Amino acid sequence: MTLIGRALKRALVAFPLMLLATLAISGGYVLIARWMLTSHDVWIGVAIPAVASALASFVALIVLSGAERQNRRFVQEALGRYTSPALVRELIEHPEHLSLEWGEEREMSVYFSDLAGFTTISEHLSAKDLVTLLNEYLTEMTDLVLAHGGVVDKYIGDAVMAFWGAPLKDPDHALHAVTCAIAMRKRCDELRDGWQKRFGHALHARAGVNSGGSIVGNMGSKHKYNYTVMGDMVNLAARLEGANKPYGTYLMISETTLAAVKDAIEARELDLVAVKGKNKPVRVYEVLDLAGKAPPEMIATARRFEEGLALYRAAKFAEAKAIFTELGDDPPSKLFVERCDYFEADPPAQGWDGVWHMKEK
Repeated sequence: MTLIGRALKRALVAFPLMLLATLAISGGYVLIARWMLTSHDVWIGVAIPAVASALASFVALIVLSGAERQNRRFVQEALGRYTSPALVRELIEHPEHLSLEWGEEREMSVYFSDLAGFTTISEHLSAKDLVTLLNEYLTEMTDLVLAHGGVVDKYIGDAVMAFWGAPLKDPDHALHAVTCAIAMRKRCDELRDGWQKRFGHALHARAGVNSGGSIVGNMGSKHKYNYTVMGDMVNLAARLEGANKPYGTYLMISETTLAAVKDAIEARELDLVAVKGKNKPVRVYEVLDLAGKAPPEMIATARRFEEGLALYRAAKFAEAKAIFTELGDDPPSKLFVERCDYFEADPPAQGWDGVWHMKEK
């Protein structure tokens, strides 16, 4: 009975079953009526009961179909409060993906962000104000992720993790991720003054985006698990978010991501780094804005910085320092002035590759 009940919840299954049941009952009724007439000379009306049976079946099917649609909407709306509507739709259409054993490799982009100085902010706010501020911030950021076709994987305090390329395949996952990250930064800029006036603190979010192959699926235990992504690509995205701090930047992407979006954005190369826990270096870039949107002076600073970066990698530290000093208050340039001072006092070994090995996450 349980299996039949589950089957009847699907309108496409219910229709043939209802049709077969109606034909069987109507056919049996006709046979009984014919037997009564031929054997006992008792006439029983056939047309009205047959029509009534068909109409009753049709009405029941309509009611069943409406109930199914209502249940689906309820599930989608309820689960949509906890995860992406796209993920909910995918799971409704493919319930086999709910299995703990399900997972697959995908080309994806992953986004991590964190609020600068949020520990200090939280210490100076009441519990009520902290929850209000954080919920407003997370709501704004989540709306943008969903609007750009992404999935919010999880919140970790003020941190946001999102991804593109699953559950639905997206050949433009990198573009959508970076475009969303830019929109999120601009939205924070728009809301910052209002938050400052209401809560006494300005919010600045640092973010990192990386693209590549990863594993996506259900991770956890048989009691509780999440639809999430994992792998080296994801770890690097998290490291890029944290790497913003010493450079004074707010949106950093990897060379893999840049290769997919270079015609759509303005960016500058920041460094060749080996993040903590990794020996292989990766080129990292600061995203300035969408193509054609960055102010000319910002582009000029970026190009001049890259000239200094080339001299720095050639171990011409005095010449590189002169360019970085020329750029004044540009945060990455200030960092490289310190680097040049360091290497002038303690020159690197012969064959130096220009890689900076990060000591912190």
